[in-house]
Amino acid sequence: MAKSKKKRLVGFHSTVFFYQIWKEKKTYQEYLNKLVAPLIRGYYVDEEFEKRILKRESQQSTFVNKEFAFPHTTNQLSQHIVLSVGLITDQGLAETGGNGVIFLFAIPEEMTAEVENELFELYDILFELIKMGIDEFIELAPTQESFLKLIKSKGERLHE
Repeated sequence: MAKSKKKRLVGFHSTVFFYQIWKEKKTYQEYLNKLVAPLIRGYYVDEEFEKRILKRESQQSTFVNKEFAFPHTTNQLSQHIVLSVGLITDQGLAETGGNGVIFLFAIPEEMTAEVENELFELYDILFELIKMGIDEFIELAPTQESFLKLIKSKGERLHE
């Protein structure tokens, strides 16, 4: 069973990060449920958040490729961005028989300009991570701490 940890990253003042690692074989929807459940229990997202995510996914998949997914919808409970990352190893993604990463975003319904800029910066960083490919991502971000270091370094490079 994966343990979900909460962290804030220096420079990302309006974002709460969670990171889970899974080795068991499950479907994408089962993994989404595993990402959302601790957010609801911890009052980071509203109770209808999961329904909105699943509805959005049923209308259009948010897989960027077969390895990375980017599900996102609004959060009516918080003014913070919530990013919950699920790292699927040991060929645990049932649909593809491969590894994968899910970047689940809960986006505040109303945002200040500062929060909106932070969200766009996170999107830019995550798309840079997706370009690396799944094997390199797993190698560089096997833990929450290494993931946070990786996005911080990618963010610094974007500002050079």
